[in-house]
Amino acid sequence: MQIKLEYVEFKNFRSYGNKPTRIEFKNGIDLIKGTNGQGKTTAFVHSLVYAFYGTGVYGENLSELINKHNKKDALVTVVFEKNTTRYRLVRGRTPNILEVYEDDRLLKFDTQKECETYIAEELLEGINQNAFCSLFVVQTGNPAFSIFRMNKPQRRAIIESLFDLTRFKNMTESVKKDLDALRAEYAKENVAKSEKENEITKLNAKMAEFKAQEKAFVTERDKNIDLLKKEIAELEAKRYNQQLLDAKKAELLKYETDIKKAVEVKTKIEAVEKSKLAAVKELDIVKAACDKLKSEIVDQEALNKKLEELNDGLTKKSTIDVFKSDLNVKIASCEHNKVCPVTNYLSAIDDLEDANVLKNKIAELKVAIKKNSDAIAEFNKKSEKMKLLKANIAKFDEDIKALGDLKTIEAETVKLNSAKESIKTHVEDIALVLKLLPEKGKALKSFVAMERPRAPFTPKEIETLAEQYKLIKSRLEEYVAKGKTLANLYDFLKKDTIKIFQVKNAFPPLKNSINAILKIFFDENVKVVFNADLEPIIYRGGVETSYATFSGGEKKRLDLAFLFAVREFLIEKNNLSMNALIMDELLDGELDEVGVECAFEYMNGLKGCDIMLITHKNIPYQTSRTFNVTKSKFSELTIKKDL
Repeated sequence: MQIKLEYVEFKNFRSYGNKPTRIEFKNGIDLIKGTNGQGKTTAFVHSLVYAFYGTGVYGENLSELINKHNKKDALVTVVFEKNTTRYRLVRGRTPNILEVYEDDRLLKFDTQKECETYIAEELLEGINQNAFCSLFVVQTGNPAFSIFRMNKPQRRAIIESLFDLTRFKNMTESVKKDLDALRAEYAKENVAKSEKENEITKLNAKMAEFKAQEKAFVTERDKNIDLLKKEIAELEAKRYNQQLLDAKKAELLKYETDIKKAVEVKTKIEAVEKSKLAAVKELDIVKAACDKLKSEIVDQEALNKKLEELNDGLTKKSTIDVFKSDLNVKIASCEHNKVCPVTNYLSAIDDLEDANVLKNKIAELKVAIKKNSDAIAEFNKKSEKMKLLKANIAKFDEDIKALGDLKTIEAETVKLNSAKESIKTHVEDIALVLKLLPEKGKALKSFVAMERPRAPFTPKEIETLAEQYKLIKSRLEEYVAKGKTLANLYDFLKKDTIKIFQVKNAFPPLKNSINAILKIFFDENVKVVFNADLEPIIYRGGVETSYATFSGGEKKRLDLAFLFAVREFLIEKNNLSMNALIMDELLDGELDEVGVECAFEYMNGLKGCDIMLITHKNIPYQTSRTFNVTKSKFSELTIKKDL
């Protein structure tokens, strides 16, 4: 894969303001000058990393990439060519922007994630950020810088990373992790299998219970059906119908009417007899009263005659009393009254009843006459009543005779009631049969149509449970097979076979690259080889020499040679070339003039590449352009062409 950078342009990015800054990539060697913190690395490194990967070089928060003064509209655009196709990436923050243009045609993506995946997999072909930076940036911050100054574990980590030995180590750990996870999953799935087996056992128990219930249900249902059929047959055998029921009801009604009439006659007879009995009783009382009155009554005429006599006597007595009065007057005047015969006569008159006595007798007699008269009147009245009572009794006898004999009617009533009860029982029997037939028929249909008890599980649920159990067993079998494969792979990765193969095939290119570059930096006097423990061994003049024996400038040349060799190795390994190489302050510090000269000799040998030197030194060599980076409120970049 070949990436040819055309330019990168940015604004409001880190220390740069709203004014767009563009850096074009051209073949040659360029100087980038400026004091620390002015924005050199931001312009030439951070901008490209953010454009391609959407992150900061040091993993900083994305909000920190926005200019702290303007606080918005951070935008970075990189234009490059890959395998003859021109691309433009536009990425920004506040607002968020991510656009990919292919030959000036905007590519459409449903989501930003889909766009990020396209950049990572299609444009960068899976090269991660660290590898990308190692390909176009050589700086003292590179993990491989000063490998000779590191301790053994640090050097081994760098070498293993370069030759993907770390990947195999990570792969071994990953396989071990997968194997442990698989075993855990197997144990979990085994528990699930046991649970499913318990479910199946419970299901079988419930199904057995259900089948027993179903059998009992069928037995009871069939028993009820047979019983109902028998009852229906018995009812139908009586051949009862509605016409018969109506006829029997009419017959019953006739009996009830006759009974009602008989009861009415009986009631009338009893009422008449009761009235007759009362009349007879009253007649006896009246007759006794008449007999008593009759014994008390005397001859009314004799009483009247006696009254007349008493009245006459009273009249006479009154007349005599007047005469006597007159006579006494005359006797008194007679001298011979004592011996007068008239006097004797008056004495005889005085012996007659007194008038008052006569009056009392007359009064008593009148009372007796009145009482006797009243008794006669009462006797006559009661005699009339006796005649009436006798007539009523005779009428009662005629009525009783007309109504009939009470005992006969009572006997007939008993017969009618007996017949009525018989008919009533028959009617009720017919009505019950006619009622029961449809009810029994309906009950029979209900039993025939009765649903069987439902199983505790539907066939689908049973099938699903069986499928789940089958799937669990299948997964367990897969886990066993996969576990064997992972176990074998893990055992294989733990061995050094792959590591030895990788070292055998990958070390020669790195060794050849570093020794070829060392020829430039040390005139073929210094070589580096790697022993079986992947430790670099330095030879000077054919003699193994310690890194500590070299001067400061020579050490820096050794370090640069290894960094350049690593870059060449990674380019070949990743099959990626880029037309830009940024050397961030590599020529500063301990590097002596010979080292600078050797570095320029090496860089002049890199064809088709824009080499950008970030340095604080005055370089006495011819360069294509000089970029000056300054900063007041915002960073600014000016370009001076040297050629």
